[in-house]
Amino acid sequence: MGLSVLLNTLVSIVLGVLLAMYKLLYAYPGPEWVIGFVL
Repeated sequence: MGLSVLLNTLVSIVLGVLLAMYKLLYAYPGPEWVIGFVL
């Protein structure tokens, strides 16, 4: 169970970093930015 928690945490961190990078790269006023911010 510990390994599962560790993997879930790692996946969450990776997705968080990718989402942050996506927002930084494509942060401009527009439908895509609004959709990205909401999601």
